[in-house]
Amino acid sequence: MADTSRGSNAADGLARALRASQVVAEVVGVAFGPAGRGVMVQGPAGDMAITRDAMNILEAVFSPERSSDLGCEEVVLLQSARSLRQQAGDGVKCMLLTAGVLLHHLQRLRGVELAKARLALNRVGMALSNSLPRGAAVPAVDATSVVESVLATRFTRDVAAAFLPAASSLLRAVDDVQFLRRHLPVLCRRRQASGHSVADSLLRDGLVVDSSTLHFVAEGRVERRRVVVLAGDGGDDVLDVQAAVTALLADVADVSDVLVVTAAALSDVSLFALRLRGAAVLHCVPEEDERFLMERLLDSKDDLVVDVRVEHRGAAWLGLDGVRQLQVHAPTQQLANELGTALRDAVQLLCFANSVRVPGSALCPGGGWLERELHRALGGTPLGRDELLVWHQQQREKREPPPVVAQLVEAFQCVREEDAVFKALVEAVAAVPRALLRQHPLQPPPEPVALRVAVLQHAVAAVNTFLSVDHVLAAKRAPSRIP
Repeated sequence: MADTSRGSNAADGLARALRASQVVAEVVGVAFGPAGRGVMVQGPAGDMAITRDAMNILEAVFSPERSSDLGCEEVVLLQSARSLRQQAGDGVKCMLLTAGVLLHHLQRLRGVELAKARLALNRVGMALSNSLPRGAAVPAVDATSVVESVLATRFTRDVAAAFLPAASSLLRAVDDVQFLRRHLPVLCRRRQASGHSVADSLLRDGLVVDSSTLHFVAEGRVERRRVVVLAGDGGDDVLDVQAAVTALLADVADVSDVLVVTAAALSDVSLFALRLRGAAVLHCVPEEDERFLMERLLDSKDDLVVDVRVEHRGAAWLGLDGVRQLQVHAPTQQLANELGTALRDAVQLLCFANSVRVPGSALCPGGGWLERELHRALGGTPLGRDELLVWHQQQREKREPPPVVAQLVEAFQCVREEDAVFKALVEAVAAVPRALLRQHPLQPPPEPVALRVAVLQHAVAAVNTFLSVDHVLAAKRAPSRIP
């Protein structure tokens, strides 16, 4: 009886650790991408705030005010995170705290000594600190950063109707203004609460962004685009709008000249699917501004308006050429399905966070290296353990990885030392700098800050992938390594 109780408690602890790590990984995937988005978190008093501070995110997830509800592992985790933050500082380096969260939970599942993982993580932090310019940090999100890319996360989408009006000055901001600048000749003016204009003369014709609401002004010729208006019942029916995105991509062969306008907050998957095909997106647009925009842009009968009617359709998973054919070799069909889903989730996150698009895509300066190597190593041919280890060694010998990446690989290898599939993903992580640096000769190389955030983001996605796989392995009592 006691053995059964202990087994049940262990299973509950495993499930709790898995859920917590997945929540943190999802939030961090939005918070720390190179686009610099913020995360909406709820404080102990119920107040909502937008933050990119990893400590705030951790405390919002694990709620230290309810310390009596936390297990000893979570309390130790928060204490370790505070200590590491004092050593590593704010900004980009706080990403290490989230990597520490996942390492901590992985330690619980795999029995690795926490001290060993923490030591390896500290070496990553030292390498990161030495490689960054002195005083470098990611700029914070505040009430005047209207053009900052602020996206609704799971926290905001679940309770959007309750506080979206109060947070309209931030949540109604244009998502990814940089993307729109490449398609519409715009001038983006940011107005502070005092009403004084902070003009940034980018181009001649204009889009005006105000801190209290969103206005679109066409001052002169605007590049003609087909405009797709996605509207649910009342503007808040997010699921129907996302289904409409799926229908649009299925029905319209070429969306590269389409501007999608919607009052809803599109999900990461919908945004990625639209941008992958070259569409421009304006979402979280107030209805009054939506009408104003349509009047200004559609003053010519030559413009084509595609009216996408919202229909109740099942949400289809994002299909990526070169990735959707990924074949996974695993002991059981259930494990193969779980591993395939986890890998697909990770690859989708990697693509979205870093614009590393599929092979053959004109939008991908890196040529889709990550997807191509993942597909070849794990699905292109029936590679076994020995072949994967040989491939991993060959990739390692091609080029010495940067110091930060080398320390990162070492940190994760101490957790899964002999797992060939995990090593293949780690090597794919190490290849991210090469993919990102393979830019057009006339384009400047990416900033070190963005590059290292991308590397750490990929590592978080890879670790979370194998947390999911470990959960299935433990439940099925299958071998801990995948042949």
